[in-house]
Amino acid sequence: MIDLFNGSLGSLNNKGGSRIFSIPHTINIGPDYEIYTQIDSQSTFVSCSLDGRLWVFSDKLLVLNFNNNTEKLEIATSRNFNDEIFIARGLDWILTNKSFIQALDDEPYFWENKLFDDNTSLSFSS
Repeated sequence: MIDLFNGSLGSLNNKGGSRIFSIPHTINIGPDYEIYTQIDSQSTFVSCSLDGRLWVFSDKLLVLNFNNNTEKLEIATSRNFNDEIFIARGLDWILTNKSFIQALDDEPYFWENKLFDDNTSLSFSS
């Protein structure tokens, strides 16, 4: 009975062999490398873009860039993130209450569009 799985749809004896529903098979894979940041220990992780190039912390936005020589992501630049509230994320973008930020392949490594000029009117100029 080692291969017995129970769920809301019933039981399954043959893991991975069901035509009714699928069973995820997870394995533990360690990281290939780590990126060390200068983030304050009081700072907390909020979110990141889906491609992993924009990382939002409570007080800082880190922008990573892919290095073709080492084939690894590296820190390209960062900016303060103190007075903005994270709203949404996408493949290579972050939306806050004040700006739309998109990752770029070349310098300056991110493009930022302020949503409001004076906190009263909507502006879509860069």
